[in-house]
Order: sequence, then C-alpha cells, then structure tokens
Amino acid sequence: MRNTKSLSLSLTKRAFTLCILSVLTATTPKAVAQELSSTKQTQTTSPMVQQVEIRSKGHKYDPRREDTVTKFVITREEIEKYGGTSIADILKRQPGMANGQINGLRGYTQYLIDGQPPPRNFRLEDLQLEQIERIEIIRSAVAELSTQSIGGSINFILKRQIKAASRKIQFRLMHQDESKVAKQLSLSLDEKFDDFSYGISVIISKNFFGRTRVTSFENADANLGKQLAQTLRTNTDNSNLAYLFNPSINWRLTDNDTLAFKVRMTELKGETKELGTRELFDASTPHVQSEYGEGIWEPSIRFLEGSWEKQLSERAKLSNILSVYQMTTNAKNQTAIITPRSIQSSDVNIFETRKKLVWSGDLSYGQNEKQSFKSGWHFDSEDSSSLESDSNAKKLPSKIRTKNMAFFSQKEWNEDDAWSHYLGARWESFHAAIDDVHGMRLGKTRTVLSPIAQTRWKNPENKENQIRFAIARTFKNPEASQMITTTLPHLNNDLTLPDTIGNPQLKPEIAWGLDSAFEHFGENEFNYSVSHYLKKVNDLLRDRLFQGQGRWLQQTINDGDALSHGFVFDMSLPLSLIIKDAKKLNVKANMSRNWSTVNNVAGPNNRFAEQAKFNANFSVDYKLNDAWKMGATYGIVSGGPLRLAPDRINLIQVRRSSTAYVNWIVNKEVNLRIFASNLLVQPVYSQSTIFAQGETMTTRTQSRGVMFSSISVELKF
Repeated sequence: MRNTKSLSLSLTKRAFTLCILSVLTATTPKAVAQELSSTKQTQTTSPMVQQVEIRSKGHKYDPRREDTVTKFVITREEIEKYGGTSIADILKRQPGMANGQINGLRGYTQYLIDGQPPPRNFRLEDLQLEQIERIEIIRSAVAELSTQSIGGSINFILKRQIKAASRKIQFRLMHQDESKVAKQLSLSLDEKFDDFSYGISVIISKNFFGRTRVTSFENADANLGKQLAQTLRTNTDNSNLAYLFNPSINWRLTDNDTLAFKVRMTELKGETKELGTRELFDASTPHVQSEYGEGIWEPSIRFLEGSWEKQLSERAKLSNILSVYQMTTNAKNQTAIITPRSIQSSDVNIFETRKKLVWSGDLSYGQNEKQSFKSGWHFDSEDSSSLESDSNAKKLPSKIRTKNMAFFSQKEWNEDDAWSHYLGARWESFHAAIDDVHGMRLGKTRTVLSPIAQTRWKNPENKENQIRFAIARTFKNPEASQMITTTLPHLNNDLTLPDTIGNPQLKPEIAWGLDSAFEHFGENEFNYSVSHYLKKVNDLLRDRLFQGQGRWLQQTINDGDALSHGFVFDMSLPLSLIIKDAKKLNVKANMSRNWSTVNNVAGPNNRFAEQAKFNANFSVDYKLNDAWKMGATYGIVSGGPLRLAPDRINLIQVRRSSTAYVNWIVNKEVNLRIFASNLLVQPVYSQSTIFAQGETMTTRTQSRGVMFSSISVELKF
C-alpha cells in the first residue's frame, strides 16, 4: 500500500512538473515580465484569446469551421426549433450519431455537464432541454476535458452569460399512445444590472409512459434432454414527477474579477407497475402463472458551484471552480410470482447516498492574436454508500470512495493563414477504495497519460475548403458496479437474468484514435464534409456468463482487443441552388458507414460495442415567412445479427425514425410549437440467443409502435 501511495505521489509530481515546464516553454521570461508589468498599469481589460478565431466578413462565426479542434455545436436556437422534448430527439439527427452515441459505439461516449464528468449512474433523462444552453459534440479528445472518451465527448453547457433581462414561461402537453397526457411547466427569469445579473429557472413536469409487450422464451437443455417454451405478456405503466429549481448569480467585483454561483436542486419520484401473465408449455407441467412488479425510485439532488475568474493582464486569465454535489436515492421494488401451487414474493429496498467535491481551474494565456496557451488541474473526491436489503433480512452494504486528479496543458496557434495547430497532454490518476460485503477493503490506483495533436489546413486558393487531422490516446475506466457486487440474487435466476458479481482486478481500456476530415463551407451556404475515424482499443471490458453453486452468474473481465473505423458524410444545401423557386427550403442529410471487429469473439458479425453498420438522416426545413417554420426528418439505423460474445448473439431490428415540427411565432411575446415523432408507428422487435454449458435460451420481444406528440406555448412577459 505504501509503495502504491509513493508511486502515485511520484507520478503526480512528474505530471505537475510537466505542466509547469509547458508553461515556461510557451512563454519567454521577457513576455512574462511584460505581462506582469501590464497587470499593474492597466485598469481596463479586453477579452482573453482562449482559442484562435479567424473571422471572415462573409459569414457568421461557426466553431465547427473556425476552431482548430473538431467541434459540432448545437445552439439553443436549434434545440428549440424542432420542439422535441428529449435530448435523444436532438442527438439522433446529428452526423455520425446512432442511438445517442458518437459513431454508434454504445457505452463509449463521454457525457459532460459544463465540462465536468457527472456523478455515477448519470442518465440523459436526468437533464431537461430547458436547462441546456448549447451542446458540444467533440469527436476527438481535448486536454482540458477528461480523456475518458474513446468514442468522443458530448458536453452539455448549462452556464450562460445573461445578456439582457428576460422573462419567459412555457407550458407543454405531451402524449404517447397507451399513456395519459403528460404536462410540463417551465419558468425562466433573468435580470441584468451594470455589475450584477441573476437568473432563476423552475421546471415542473409530470410524465407518463405505458407499453404492452409480448416476450417468448425457448429454452433447450441438452444435459436434461428437454425443451421449455414460455410466453409472457406484460403491461407496464410508468409515471415520473419532477421538480427542478436552478438559480444562478453573476457578480463583477472589479474590472478584473468576476464571481458566479450556480445551484441545481432536483426532486424526482418515479413509479413503475408491471402486470404479466406467463404461459409455460412444458410437456410435463404446463400451467399459467401471474407476475407482478412495482417499483418506486426517489432521488433528491443538491448541487452548488462557485466560480471565480481573475483577469491577470490583457491576455492572461485565471479561473477557479469549486462545486459540491449531494444525492440521496430511496428505491423500493416488490415482485411476486403466483402459480397454481405456490406464491413467491420479494421486497427489496435500496438506499444510496453520494457526496462529491470538485475543484478545478486553469491559467490561460494568449501570447498574441495567433497563439493561446492553457494549463490547468482537476481534483475530485466522491463518497458513495449503498444498502440493499430484502424481506428475508438479507443485507448487502457497500461503500466506494474515489479520489481523482488530473493536470493538463494545451497550446493552439496559427502557423500562417492556412495552418493552425493544437497540441495537448492530460495526465489523470484514479484511486478507488471499496468496502465489499465481507468487510474487506480493496484499493486500486490507475494512471493514464493522454497525448493529443490536431491540425487544420485551409486551402489558400479556396478558403471554402479545409482539411483536418487528429490523433489522441483515450481510455475508459471500469464502473464501480463492475468491480464489486452491488445487487442481491434475482428471484428468477436464468440465462437472461443472472446474478452479477464484481471483479476488483479490472483494468481500464486504452485506445488510440485517428480522425481526419475534408470540409467545404460555401459562401452560398452549401456545406458538406467527409470524415474518417479509426479506433484501436486494448483490454476490452466484456461480461462472461457461467454457473456457480447452481446459479447463473455474470462477471466483467478484461478480454481481447477491438478495431473500429468508418466514414461520416453530412451536407446542408439551400434548395434554391438547384431550383430557383425553392428559396424557402433547406435540405440536410448525413450518413455513416462503420466497420468493427473484436478479436476474441469469433465472427461473423462480431462488431464492437453493438455498433450499427450504417445509419443515415434526411431532413427538410421550410420557412414560409418570418412567422411560420416547419420541417420533417427521416432516419434509419441498420440492424441484423450481432455477436456480442462467444456465448451471445442478438438480432437487431432495423430502426426507422420519423419526426415533424411546426413553429408559429404569433408575435414577439407568443410562440407556438408542435412536434411529433415516430410518425410511421414502427413496431419494436428484439431477439437474443444465449448458449452456455449445454443450455440455449432464445428470447424474442415485440410490442406495437407508439407515436409521440407534443404542443407547447411560450410566453415572454
């Protein structure tokens, strides 16, 4: 243990030294002296050059076009335009996105909130669209953000600078087939003074979701020489009640100092009820059994963030952010199985608490208009405890304490009018102390160094065309739930519902990634790009299935390597370039083709991370006049057989999405939006086959398609 601590301390010192040396090499002593001198003499400040921005007069500034780092920015205007109610509605239209994941790599996209990793078990559904100012999709890594991003990063920006006083209230009705009408009310108040501004956001929502599905099971056991067939019809009703309160304050203390506070308070209550009828067609004992399930999930979240920015000079700025996060979750689950001869029931209660403290900051410095440098740090400490108990007085306590640190340095500069470059490095250390069910403490320390390089070249003879190239080393840490046992045994234990056990010896997955792109940004608003990515991943994390003590068990292990690559094409075209009378129509299209393999899983169809081979989107926007806008989108994601592991094959459905929206700006104060999705009402189908130790189980699930619609009214007052 002592050797581990000394090694971690030594590596920490080396990483910090690297950051300091990077600062010293980026700035000459003469330049530092001049900047410190100017700090004492100047009383006014000008914006710091954090990123090199080349702005031409012919177009509006676009980060995707101007920044050296490859970045797609979804603005607040685009988020509101379609009228969708979920983040998934927004993401699935973006180039290279499939199932909410960059390049379709399930589980390998890093989600960030204001540049910081969210607490464990974060879900996209935990964020409301009304909270988001913009969304950044970063395909390659950048040093200032965590490089735990093998697939890429999606950064949800909640912070916003209040530019003017505004008051807005929005009421939305939502309906999904087989469900009640859902309601949402949001209120936003912003006030701005000379040196002070504040904002208040309140959201109240009540959502419903219902679904009827039919699942068939076919189990063939060669050891016992029998087959079992079952059919389960389940009716599910979900309801969620959410209260969100998000105040923020921005205070300009002096010309050089800015202080800001942000609070997020969330209260949620989710209820789920399931009624099922299972028919067992076993030749020896055919019968019908009833299954009942009821669950309540009640998380309570408190988040406080304070940030301080100090303008050290005209071109140098210091930023500090300190945040505190606390979450308590109380969950109750009741299940019952009623057969002609017996009744089995189980009541499970789970109580979780999480506390997290984060301190991060950076020093940014612009040597001149063509060069910028940034170096920073990140420290966080999180304590999590969980107690799971059932009606038989069984208890499963667990405690996890993590301490993470990171240091980074990055430099961005323009070589000339054509070339711009980005170099960065990030060192991250992760230490976890875990108390398992037997009272044993397990300690684990991991460190990762991620070098990053990116470059962009603009054709001097045609500034509409440019080429990008990026290389980065990224990683993915195992989840805490994969390292320790966090759940009690299941009531129905079989191939499809095994008990999970932890593996404290897990290592992080390490990947090298290459990204390249050719982009065209026409002054006539005809834009297109063709990009290619390549990911090589080592020490894959995958689940193995086996039997122990008469029960099916599942455990995560490091096994094998993976290779994934593909092409992404996207285009935006004003139709008036082709049809003169179509000035009000704009067409967007994108498509992706992916290839991947896993070396320790026999082919064919041994694709990495459940990656789809192909996906595409096509959308049309029509602007009738300044008051009326409308549009529609059609998307498709390929399916087919997918081999997840040596003992598991899935049959993936071809998924088709179809959405439409209408936006009516009644006047300056009133805005009406209508949105509908799954207009084709596509049924949902899935199939999974698991085979191990002479037993094979095939599960098929199907349910009818449901259409979703919403109407919202926005009032400014």
